[in-house]
Amino acid sequence: MAYQGIDRLVAHFLAVADEGGVTRAAAELNISQPALSRSIRMLEDRIGVPLFHRRSSGVELTAYGRLLARRARAMQLEYEHALTEIDALLHGREGIIRIGAIPAWETIYIPRALTAARDKLEGINFTVVGGATRPLLAQLREGAIDLACIALEELTPPDIATEVLMDMERVVVSSAAHPLARQKTVTAEDLLKYPWSQLKGDEITPSRLGGYFSAYGLEPPNIELECESNSSLISIMRTSEIISTAPKPFAEHRRSEGLTILPIQGSLWHYKTGIAYRRETSPPAFLLSFISHLRSSLSDDANAAAP
Repeated sequence: MAYQGIDRLVAHFLAVADEGGVTRAAAELNISQPALSRSIRMLEDRIGVPLFHRRSSGVELTAYGRLLARRARAMQLEYEHALTEIDALLHGREGIIRIGAIPAWETIYIPRALTAARDKLEGINFTVVGGATRPLLAQLREGAIDLACIALEELTPPDIATEVLMDMERVVVSSAAHPLARQKTVTAEDLLKYPWSQLKGDEITPSRLGGYFSAYGLEPPNIELECESNSSLISIMRTSEIISTAPKPFAEHRRSEGLTILPIQGSLWHYKTGIAYRRETSPPAFLLSFISHLRSSLSDDANAAAP
């Protein structure tokens, strides 16, 4: 990995952190091991704290080292993003917005906002990646994405600004051909007879399911399958008896792909959802403009749905 755009000593520090040892890092950087060790000592002297625990098997970051590594990687990403945006300007493009989104946002609300904003944000390139809330928050803090459209069920770190934009209901989904889809009411006990799946990195769903099944005196289901993407999860569910949970708008949107919402006993949970971005950087004007279009798109949807 090339460590560009950051202080030389910090670049050496990141190499050691990434490789887990001075010897491997020195080979990666193509410098001598003693020279790299001196760099680490100089950086520790400059900052005034130990950055690594030295062990016979290698090195391990201290709490100070973990904090510096997170910030330094964000600096590295910002530098790489700057180079990308400079290249965009050179080729007649004005900017890039990197968006991370949970399923309903990725498949419904962001595409609608992009369509509505296309003429007014001409020249802006968009990258949209899907995922679960916690991994997306981590990517946001590291600088890998500029905007996260996520569930706002938990307190976010102080360096992250959030804005609630809507309420969401979570439902149980399955293949339309699933045996449970033919029942008028699906009990909690019925749900435990079949395998469950979820998106990889989703730490919220298991705890929430625990609360639902606990209300009926039952243990929660074991999550037998974790998928990297919604498309793979949907493909597997369509041709199997695996069931999962999903935001209600997402499940309704996917009915044409062979999925259905199971009529369960009671309900799972409701939660707030919206946007998040880093406080430590001033959002560029085109990002703020897109956020404004996103709000307007959701407002139009709400008005259209009102009786």
